[in-house]
Amino acid sequence: MRDLGGRTALVTGGSAGVGLACARRLLQFGANVVITARDEARLAEAAASLGAPQRVMGIAWDVADTDRAPSVLASVVDRFGALHVLVNNAGTNSRGALDELSP
Repeated sequence: MRDLGGRTALVTGGSAGVGLACARRLLQFGANVVITARDEARLAEAAASLGAPQRVMGIAWDVADTDRAPSVLASVVDRFGALHVLVNNAGTNSRGALDELSP
């Protein structure tokens, strides 16, 4: 599927590397793109580098703060109407048995 016109994608960890590359590609396919990252300065720089301010939104967010997820989603919906694609690129490094880890 290469036509994502009218769709909105959220890319966590979108300020650099694989996340930023995904955001660029999604824009090429016509999607509105929301990128998130912990570092606000890097996030603003990354959003500006994408070159489509009407179709790009940056949200400073540490995905480990799961309580904030509903407000992030609400911001996406307020701006673009819906969320259609999620690229879960950000991560944490938690070690242990899965059933012993917190969300």
